[in-house]
Amino acid sequence: YDGMPFYNCALGKKGCSRVIDDVFAYRGKPQTIDFLDDMELPNSPNWAFNYLVRYNFDALAGNLALQLDGAVYDDQYLEVTNGGAANQDSYSVANARITWVDQEERFRLTGAVENLSDEEYKIYGLDLGILGGTTVYAPPRWWKLHASFHF
Repeated sequence: YDGMPFYNCALGKKGCSRVIDDVFAYRGKPQTIDFLDDMELPNSPNWAFNYLVRYNFDALAGNLALQLDGAVYDDQYLEVTNGGAANQDSYSVANARITWVDQEERFRLTGAVENLSDEEYKIYGLDLGILGGTTVYAPPRWWKLHASFHF
């Protein structure tokens, strides 16, 4: 870092075919597993978009960095049988971070907010048919403070 303010930006996009076809297993002889045909791959949205914007500048006898990052995901299933309890609708999540580092780069303070909009979304789901299902949700909005000293 040369002391001049600067921006970092990063963008990304993911897309894929997410339908399962022609799954084979070997149980003494090769067999086709038909019940998975035309199922959608788990944790595989049609598209996903991520971003990061970061601005660094000198301040307070050190360097200050402001960052915003996040992602947007299309709907997806969270397990291979595509059960209703394992369906996750489209969602987006954003995070913010501020970091200060002293001029000698020995002290570092970081404050962050994860899941800025307090979005409720599933990170795991298992549909057990007539037995019910189980779902694990991502953490709600949470604040972090981190301090470090390098010697």
